[in-house]
Amino acid sequence: MDSLVGRSFCIDEQDYTIVDVRNIDGDIMIYAEPPVPAKGPGRAAFRYVDIETRLGSVEVQESA
Repeated sequence: MDSLVGRSFCIDEQDYTIVDVRNIDGDIMIYAEPPVPAKGPGRAAFRYVDIETRLGSVEVQESA
């Protein structure tokens, strides 16, 4: 999962950089921040399965 940290992706014309990845009850959660602080929350959370196609070919290996 650490292989995702530092990768960037775009959703709704907003760029994000992954800063943390966690396995929460079997769901891989991606925490990302915009490169330029925006109004509102500075960090967003995404389920990996919802954004995996935006990340290109990254093999995610769950750590214990």
